[in-house]
Amino acid sequence: MNINGKTIAAYILLLIEIAVFFISGYEVAANDARHYVRFPQIPEGMLLTVIKDTDCVYENDMVHLSEGTAVIPYSISMILIHRVDNTSTYGVNFYYSENKENFERFKRLNDPDKSSRAKEMGVMSLEAGFDCFAEQKQLEQTIIEAEKATKLMGRSVFWKDFTPVIAFGLCFAVAGFFFTRLLVKKQWYVLLCVVDIVVMGVVYFGFGIFLYH
Repeated sequence: MNINGKTIAAYILLLIEIAVFFISGYEVAANDARHYVRFPQIPEGMLLTVIKDTDCVYENDMVHLSEGTAVIPYSISMILIHRVDNTSTYGVNFYYSENKENFERFKRLNDPDKSSRAKEMGVMSLEAGFDCFAEQKQLEQTIIEAEKATKLMGRSVFWKDFTPVIAFGLCFAVAGFFFTRLLVKKQWYVLLCVVDIVVMGVVYFGFGIFLYH
């Protein structure tokens, strides 16, 4: 085979084409993996104890929680701690009532009923940072467990998606090599260039459909 500038350019174009295939496949797999998130879960039956006097906002009013107050957590969220630089930390959403009798009845409800009957029973939904509660370590552990589960799920999804890309990519590379070799022998460089550009476009936009689906 006569090696000249056109031949070298043809094989460089093939390498770019193969790289586009693998990079596009990688991005699709990585993007799919990012969609799988395990959110922190409050342990069933968990109660929290306030360890310092805390003021919480409820319907534009301030609700004061004294040290030692027991509340019922139901979810974990991000809360804004500095409006200037938009820094945030984890907080916990919880139920609280100043009416102890109602609150004791509320505790015995099933979780779905708590959400629907809270206002009816005079129970408020409030939010505060982890550092307000004696159970801060347990709350932080739920974050760690959720992050670990998210990484495991993401890794599993990524390889489930990317493994076929590797297999097809190798086939694509072999087929591309023989096709390029054939056209180089015939010195059909213009046709080879056009085919490579079209294939790269099809690969890029084909993977793009999955990426933005």
